[in-house]
Amino acid sequence: MKRLLLAATLSACGVDADELWQELSSPGDLPVGFLQLDHTYDPVGEGTVRTLPLSVWYPAVDGGEEAATYAVAGIVSLPSEVALDAPEPIDGDHPVLIYSHGSGGEGLLAYPYAEHFASHGWVVVAPNHVGNTILDDFLGTRDPFATIMVNRPADISEALDAVELHPVIGPLVGGDALLFGHSFGGYTTLKAGGAVIDVDALLAECDASPGEDDGSCALWATDAYQEALTAGPAAVDPRIVAIAPQAPALYPFWDDAGLTALDVPVLLMSGERDQTTTHEGEALPAWGDLSTVEGNHWINIPDGGHLTFLTVCDDLDLDLSAFWPGADEDGCGDDFISSTRAVEGMSAYLLAWGNLHVRGDDVYETIYTMDSFVDGFEVRSAAP
Repeated sequence: MKRLLLAATLSACGVDADELWQELSSPGDLPVGFLQLDHTYDPVGEGTVRTLPLSVWYPAVDGGEEAATYAVAGIVSLPSEVALDAPEPIDGDHPVLIYSHGSGGEGLLAYPYAEHFASHGWVVVAPNHVGNTILDDFLGTRDPFATIMVNRPADISEALDAVELHPVIGPLVGGDALLFGHSFGGYTTLKAGGAVIDVDALLAECDASPGEDDGSCALWATDAYQEALTAGPAAVDPRIVAIAPQAPALYPFWDDAGLTALDVPVLLMSGERDQTTTHEGEALPAWGDLSTVEGNHWINIPDGGHLTFLTVCDDLDLDLSAFWPGADEDGCGDDFISSTRAVEGMSAYLLAWGNLHVRGDDVYETIYTMDSFVDGFEVRSAAP
């Protein structure tokens, strides 16, 4: 009934809600280009430089180029059905979407979201968080947990710098950005958005479990790491004007203010059957904080698991349990919502979030004040 009444109101104002959703959920009219580049910078508290591989999608001119191929972990080849291999870009100022992958993942996993956004006129950049990728897990080069926590938010700003400075992509970038990320990338999204870590809670874990220290405890005690972890809203990159964490991790380690002090609008996304960043331990307390700020919204997927936010369950013809033990019980099983359908729905909700907060078109707020447009999704709004 709420959706019918609001749809009638929108139609009276010249806005058809279903047509709006059709626009958001359908591919855009623009060809999509894809390229990869590297960016090097000096990280916090380390003596060596850090080099990030970046995957970039952008609105392009179709010059008959070959289809792009995504080399996941440098091992699995996945030809794109949408993106072209490094075509000429379309001129103009385009908003930016930036993605932070989960622990043991990589930036290429953003491709379904990225292709959708780029076809609608966005530049999309997805860094590989070196030291915390699938390749690092294979090679045994994973960084200490403390280093990963500090490097990930810094990687986001550095990736934005990289695309702005790039001779081909730089002229396309309009300035403001929407940041989203999955799992540990959800932590990254919230941290880069201004959330503050309780360092004392981290150090208490060190005291409680001394045998599990990978070198993080000494790092957390240093001034450089504590400054990076406790930097709050004042330290947010001004280009990041909205965020959307997906199944975010590490809620127990935010400071006493939790997520209530964030100055950027937040679209939380979660799966109720998530076994990794659980509904009870992560999503519910996160929404308890975020629901106190008008304008925040929550997309909950009752039959969603942790891997629902990626299409790897459907894309890769291999046994995912080798990469993710228990994948069938955490989003890839037949009794979960299809990850392809779920990602299509989330892409549309994310695009509305970007159009609302990055492009500044208020009409898209209506998408979050109505019952879900996607079967198997629930939309909740912060109380005014």
